[in-house]
Amino acid sequence: MWEPMSLRQYKTAKDRPVQGPIWVSRVTLHAGLNQVAQLVAETIRSLGDNNSYNVYYGSETSTVDAEWVGKRAGSPALYRRTVGRLAGLTQGRVLTVGYRLAPQHPFPAALVDILIAYLSLLYPSKESYHKAIPAKSVLLAGDSAGACLCLSVIQTVLAARQTQQTETPTVVFNNQPVNLFMPSGLVLLCPSLDQTFTLPSWKDNASTDILEDVLPAYSPNYPTCELWPSNPPRARLYCEADMLAHPLVSPITARSWAGSPPMWIAAGGGERLLDGAKLLAQTAARQGVTVIFEEYEAMPHTWPVVFKTWPQTTIYIEHSASACTRLTSGGDRQLATEGKRIKLETLETESVDVLHLTSLSVLDMKERMRDHIRSLKPFTGAVGGKASL
Repeated sequence: MWEPMSLRQYKTAKDRPVQGPIWVSRVTLHAGLNQVAQLVAETIRSLGDNNSYNVYYGSETSTVDAEWVGKRAGSPALYRRTVGRLAGLTQGRVLTVGYRLAPQHPFPAALVDILIAYLSLLYPSKESYHKAIPAKSVLLAGDSAGACLCLSVIQTVLAARQTQQTETPTVVFNNQPVNLFMPSGLVLLCPSLDQTFTLPSWKDNASTDILEDVLPAYSPNYPTCELWPSNPPRARLYCEADMLAHPLVSPITARSWAGSPPMWIAAGGGERLLDGAKLLAQTAARQGVTVIFEEYEAMPHTWPVVFKTWPQTTIYIEHSASACTRLTSGGDRQLATEGKRIKLETLETESVDVLHLTSLSVLDMKERMRDHIRSLKPFTGAVGGKASL
């Protein structure tokens, strides 16, 4: 049975006991007086095709909840097991961010929270337990929507460079202007880059993925609650329909990635979002960004998180941990763009050309998305308010 959005969020976001050889430290990150939300609003306007976007106000915040996760000898919330394995293999610490959720906190609230968390690593407040960490020692990692947010951070920094006409833009954070540096790199798993779900692979890979054909929250029979449908109603959980093709919402539409740090991207060959990962890797590589792209044949969306015992999960964890280490140890200077496909049966690797992964183009995608957006109508709720299969 489908569950109301409020119940679904409660179940997925509730705390879980710490298990296994990891340590967890829950923290609240303090941003003090800051202009991060204003920076995001400026970026929305500068990257958009017009200035008529509905920029949400009320996304400002001065605190963000997060938790540090690390590996300890002898001794997971939803991602603790995967994050703990990464921490152990890299001998590093991982900060997982409890960013605000849609629909009650629509775009750009989550992006504001991620930016505050990133800046808190570089410029910790007096309440923080960690010392300042240089940007060259920080990388952004995420899967699915989290990967999308990581890319939105990069687009925000790139836009600030253009707007402020400097390689080192600034933003007010914790009551003072601070430099907005790029992180050392990106580690992305199954990035969700098209919020209209109009990529060809969305249909082509329907039979091999775990993602549903019709997202439950948009079904006429989806049960209503205090969170969804929104008031006033809108077509999508995350944002208004006219924002869906914006680069900060659907990064696949970004005009330029030039100046981005290196990207390590892994995607499932059987997932419905595969085309987005391919187009991102191809576009960024053609613009001079170092891109390492790995396609795992026949794998569904976010398989390492869902199917933890599969051999492809072990390979992914090892490869992503290696990428984390190389990207934060100055190894990016030795990195070169490359692509590979991990075969399903043999687990052998074959090379793929990152510069020619897909025949799609960014312009193609924008047109597909705009056509779809014109067909969307605000979601007003379930028929009779009852759940349905």
